[in-house]
This record gives sequence, C-alpha cells and structure tokens, in this order.
Amino acid sequence: MPVALLKNISFGLTYQKISQTEKSHTNFNEAIRLFNKIEAPKQVEKVEKAKKGNMVLPFPL
Repeated sequence: MPVALLKNISFGLTYQKISQTEKSHTNFNEAIRLFNKIEAPKQVEKVEKAKKGNMVLPFPL
C-alpha cells in the first residue's frame, strides 16, 4: 500500500480519536480519493465507514 494512503488513514484515525473532526475528514477524503484513483472500491467503503466512526480500520486494508 502506498505510503500516502497509510499516512492519510493513520492521521484520519488519530484526528478522529482526539475529536479533530475537520482534520480527520480531510485525511479520510484524501485516502478515499487515492483509493478511487487506483480503483479499489472495497477500501473506499472501509474508509467511508471509518470516517463515520462506524469502524476502526485494521491494517492491512
């Protein structure tokens, strides 16, 4: 998995944990954009669930 994806997912989860919603969503949205670019719809779905706070992403995606 590209480093940019891991960075954005990790930051998204971290910001979510400390209630920095805007920063969290910014990072999750970038991860979603990158997953869409590489045509990975299942990973997009997982990140969208994590963004809503419904799921903690296990690694690897």
